[in-house]
Amino acid sequence: MLEFQEKKNIRRFLYAKPTLFFIAVILLFSLNSTYKMYEKAAETNGDRSLTLREKETLLAKENELSERISKLKTERGMEEEIRNKYRVVKNGEGVIIVVGAGENQANAAAATSTASLFYRIKGWFTP
Repeated sequence: MLEFQEKKNIRRFLYAKPTLFFIAVILLFSLNSTYKMYEKAAETNGDRSLTLREKETLLAKENELSERISKLKTERGMEEEIRNKYRVVKNGEGVIIVVGAGENQANAAAATSTASLFYRIKGWFTP
């Protein structure tokens, strides 16, 4: 019978309002902490995917730069880079400028109208 009374006292203590309130407060703090940890984990996963994309971009850039460096180690590659950057030619070489069809017609029309205007004005002053 004594054991029964002890169990009854324990149950009475556990189901008391202050004890239930205390357990509820602890549960709320635990849930709050768990939710904050979940948010941090989600943010970390997002940051991780962003970092992986940056890593892939940087690796592609590194490969491109490695190719350019290996190309610049050859004499032909250096010459090509110098020609592209500074628009220089070797002695005895000439430069040919190719003008597109649309640009060619516009330049020809401008030259014709300018020349004809010049010749008309010149015609006024010459007998």
